[in-house]
Amino acid sequence: MKDSAIREAREESDRLLYTMIHRGSPERMKWWLEHCLANYLLETRNDEALLKVYECANYTLERVEGLLHQAPGNLFPFYMGTKDKFASHLYYAALPHELYTRLLTLLAVREAMLEKKESENENVNDKIARSIETLRQEGELKHLYDITWVMIGMNATPELPSFDTPSSFLDYMVRLGVKKGLPSRSTISKYYDKAFGEYPNLTFTDADGNETKRRNNVIKRFLNLMKRE
Repeated sequence: MKDSAIREAREESDRLLYTMIHRGSPERMKWWLEHCLANYLLETRNDEALLKVYECANYTLERVEGLLHQAPGNLFPFYMGTKDKFASHLYYAALPHELYTRLLTLLAVREAMLEKKESENENVNDKIARSIETLRQEGELKHLYDITWVMIGMNATPELPSFDTPSSFLDYMVRLGVKKGLPSRSTISKYYDKAFGEYPNLTFTDADGNETKRRNNVIKRFLNLMKRE
């Protein structure tokens, strides 16, 4: 084509050569990331029906990520780490169209699941903060250390965040905006160690029958508020 006597053919050869040279360029990869990939992920992520199909087929976030880790050429770790390297590796991998589409769809489903999980976590956090405030207004938290029973109740409930230490629990409370009326780490640790057994039948080394019932009721009221919210 370059040596053709036809001017249009010679011009076309120049365009083809430019395209072949620059298709894998950093500029081209950046454009693909910011436009093609971003738009595809957004459109697919907003397709609620697609996410529902995957969820009904028992796809979890862990299962989707497991499938993505099976993509050739370590494409998913590149996606997680450096997007520009992901773009270039994907380009030179030259995947068959069906596999290419499957990969991008799974990436979009993963993003949708992460977004949904984040939204659910935010909702749970708001409900916890509101429930603790209601406990305060109702006078259920008579003492600073009574927040300890909330921690025990959360640790006993799989659907709620759990905490290995009083420090991590207090940090979580502060992040929720629950800052007033919080005891020290040592206070929570002291009263946590006084509790034995499992809710709703906790016993305490420093409490009589009425106080034992009151403390268990703090947990009961908190969990009921969480269900009602």
